[in-house]
Amino acid sequence: MKLSFSLFLFLFSYHLVAQDIEVLKQSNFQPTQKNKKKVFAFIEPSTDSTDFQFIATIRATGKRNKGDIRMLYDKIRKKALKLGANSFGVQDFKRVGDSNEFTLTLHIYHGTDSALKKNAKNHESNVVYVFGDLRKSGDNLGFKVNDKKDEIKAGSFYRQELQEGQEITLTKGISTFVVKREKSQSALFFILDRSNAAPAVLIGVVGLAFSVGQMLPVDRHLGYLLVHVLKSSQP
Repeated sequence: MKLSFSLFLFLFSYHLVAQDIEVLKQSNFQPTQKNKKKVFAFIEPSTDSTDFQFIATIRATGKRNKGDIRMLYDKIRKKALKLGANSFGVQDFKRVGDSNEFTLTLHIYHGTDSALKKNAKNHESNVVYVFGDLRKSGDNLGFKVNDKKDEIKAGSFYRQELQEGQEITLTKGISTFVVKREKSQSALFFILDRSNAAPAVLIGVVGLAFSVGQMLPVDRHLGYLLVHVLKSSQP
């Protein structure tokens, strides 16, 4: 898929009060190859996990005003990379009782290049996802697809499959993304955001130009995680 867009990138306003990382379980395995590219791939449920070497189970806990898992994921990712992991599977994301405390628990692994390639074949391709407010208690958020108004319910997402040669334009506020499929390509992920903050760099997003706007690109493997978690939370 080919992208051309203009957007000012800004930080997410997570309102994080406290955050902890805990290794719940850890094996003695130590990868001999360094993860120089800092790969941290989402392992699809359909992938045979026996092709991956278990390293640890890590839980991130945060107390915040928003039930948003992105910051928790980032903390686990940093810890996982230090332990030599290059992939992960999901145990759960949940709210603790009636408190404002949330936990994300991931199993982290090391996969060979062959295992990662097999897993990549199980990822969705030629599709675009746009996430709204990740909190079920949040607001429905509007945006435009090819200049037509649409709305994403809180705790949900917009999904669009692309045929070869098809082009769509996504707009939120004054941010615009033009997505065109030319060949079979990996899924693309975006999120609607109404916060006002300073510029930042998103994991895994390269070669992008930005100007003021309210739609943000999302790291592909974080995107797969978000889709998995949101689908799992549906009744």
